[in-house]
Amino acid sequence: MALSRALLSIILFWLILFSGALSASQNATAQPGIINTLPGGATHVHLNQGIYYFEAFSKVSLHQIQQLPDNQWQFHPNSSLFLGTSQSYIWIKITLQSMPDAPPEWIMTLDWPLVKSIDWYHYRESTQTLISSGQFNDWQMPPDAPDEFPFAIPLVLDSDTATLLYLRILPSEKALLPVTLWPAESFSDHQLQRNWYLGLFYGVLFAMFGYNLSLFIFLRHKTFAAYCFYVAGMAAYTLIMNGAGIAWFWSDYPILLEYAYRLLVPLGFFAALMFIRQFLQLKHRGTFLNRSSQIAGYLWLAMILLTPVIPTSVLIPLIDGFGLINCLFAISVSGYLWFKGDKSAKYLTLSWFVLVVSTVILILGLNNVIPYVIELHYLQNVGVTIEVLLLSMALAERFNREREMRSEAQDVALQMSNEAAKAKESEMAAQERLLGIERRVKEEL
Repeated sequence: MALSRALLSIILFWLILFSGALSASQNATAQPGIINTLPGGATHVHLNQGIYYFEAFSKVSLHQIQQLPDNQWQFHPNSSLFLGTSQSYIWIKITLQSMPDAPPEWIMTLDWPLVKSIDWYHYRESTQTLISSGQFNDWQMPPDAPDEFPFAIPLVLDSDTATLLYLRILPSEKALLPVTLWPAESFSDHQLQRNWYLGLFYGVLFAMFGYNLSLFIFLRHKTFAAYCFYVAGMAAYTLIMNGAGIAWFWSDYPILLEYAYRLLVPLGFFAALMFIRQFLQLKHRGTFLNRSSQIAGYLWLAMILLTPVIPTSVLIPLIDGFGLINCLFAISVSGYLWFKGDKSAKYLTLSWFVLVVSTVILILGLNNVIPYVIELHYLQNVGVTIEVLLLSMALAERFNREREMRSEAQDVALQMSNEAAKAKESEMAAQERLLGIERRVKEEL
């Protein structure tokens, strides 16, 4: 009962926090005309002056959008726009102007890969001319795109007058649009750092997967197999969420990308749950922990199997809400078992705490509770890296402890066997003495 009340209190706290964050981001009112000025000397810029957006339920043209009155546009105070599970077309209007000391050539990146199509129009209002335009359709990157990762748009900005950038976006699942602008001269450095970081990240995951897979092959310990399943699930999830999968593997399979979030998030949570059940041996920890973890596993499987038939507007909030509860459940259970003296639960608690904290910080940034910066986009991957390393340490500690327990059991068994042998020898000696006495008595008679 104490564990249930503590878990319920934590869940209510986080639900209140996130509901407040969402309401704060949705209560922005229309603002007068603003201009996002891009300074010189900056390596990247976030649109902290804000953007305007309009949700259209049909594919209207640029001319129709330009005729909209100002009161039809909604103002958003910074460069990260979150509109939940909207499946309609979203138009974004951004007013841009570079400072005299700033370079004219910039690259705009939309650091959210779950967008099915983007049409962009760069327009000079003073001369009523279209400077440039382009399209990304079904996650296909054109050959002349500045980046293989989704999505990068080249822009040439004026320092003497402001220009308008219109974006028509069709999300595939979640409408989340963090925007960053890079000077063209520093964008290549960003690409190099990003690729180096992602190579290191997936190198760690691959090393941990291969090492523990070899241990499973030689030792046949189910916990190592559960760990490998979890690492593989997290790798697939992060490949989708950071755009690396689209850039390197899956750009030619839009049907997979259409359901990416709805499939891979439940799969990742299911893999994590199976690892926790196996690692903490929840089926031997009492009825509550065993049954609750079983029910959670069945629910995640049901979400995976029913993904094609459940509407996105229903399934994604269900995944997000149940995922939050699942994380808090894992931390609460492992913390409880740690408190009860389980040394393995200590590593699991610390690893999940790091991952949950990094994810919460990312979500707070995307929902404008804290300032959004591009570094937050990779924070969750850092949390995953620390988590898999800590879990690998936990497996090593668990295996060594079990080996020591087996060794101690063998020593005890050997000691008992020796004592039994000595007792048997003493018994045989006593029997021999009795037989000797009996022989002497017979001889005397």
